[in-house]
Amino acid sequence: MQKHKLIIVHGAIGIGKLTTAMALQKKTGYKLLHNHMVINLAEEILPRGEVNRSDLILSIFKDCIEFASKYKKDLIITHAYSSTFVYQTGVTDKFFIKQLAKFYEKYDGEVCPVFLTCEPKTLLERASSKDRNKHKKLTNKKALIERFTKDDFVTPSLFKNNLIIETTKLSSQKVADKIIKHFNL
Repeated sequence: MQKHKLIIVHGAIGIGKLTTAMALQKKTGYKLLHNHMVINLAEEILPRGEVNRSDLILSIFKDCIEFASKYKKDLIITHAYSSTFVYQTGVTDKFFIKQLAKFYEKYDGEVCPVFLTCEPKTLLERASSKDRNKHKKLTNKKALIERFTKDDFVTPSLFKNNLIIETTKLSSQKVADKIIKHFNL
């Protein structure tokens, strides 16, 4: 019997995680929990800048991911991953993303990590696109450049089976096809 799967689509701010995840959802029928669903919910309770906000975000992800795994639901999540980012509570992004995987594995789910990359010029164009406003995403070029300078969004996460996809010249449909083929979805 095939295990239920958690696809973690992660990478830099604006790289195309949600666009890829939606294409993947359409092709697989998996449920989608994208990071801005969680962030926007958390901000209703604890606005940006409040110290315990990252704890709330992790808690929401944990509950949703554990529930999906417990009831054998295939799930796609997105996460803006930086190998150097540290939350106000001291939690590193490396720890955070590994925790997301552990929550799913708790009920024998299989984790399929996908790290997206692209050329810097393309990334800045994508990240400053106005369609990102729909989910209250960061679009200010100056703020984006500051984040890209401050945090390392280039170094992939340390998952053993991490699929790394260079997306500069690929459509989200092609990226989704690569993920499906690689993880036999």
